[in-house]
Formats: sequence, C-alpha cells, structure tokens
Amino acid sequence: MKSWYESKTIWLGVATIATALVSALVGGAGWQEAVIAAIGAANVYLRTQTEKPLTK
Repeated sequence: MKSWYESKTIWLGVATIATALVSALVGGAGWQEAVIAAIGAANVYLRTQTEKPLTK
C-alpha cells in the first residue's frame, strides 16, 4: 500500500479544505465554506479508512 502523501485523493481533500479556509478568511465564513471543508475532511477520512484499492 502506498504512503498517505502519495494519495491524490488525500491531496484533493487537503486542497478542498484549504480552499474553504481561504474563502472563509477573504469573504467571511458562511455555511457554504463549512460544507466545503466538511466534504474535504470526509474525503480524507474515507481515504484513510480504505484498505483495498479500487479495481475495474
């Protein structure tokens, strides 16, 4: 199994969280930013819980 930092899914989740944080800081925190951050966090969590890779 590859390391966590080699996972594109985790990096996408981190980028999603970062985007939500920047948006909240620049435009004021709202429910949209909270939802975006939660989706990013859920993606990272689910990826860390996966033991088997997807197959075709």
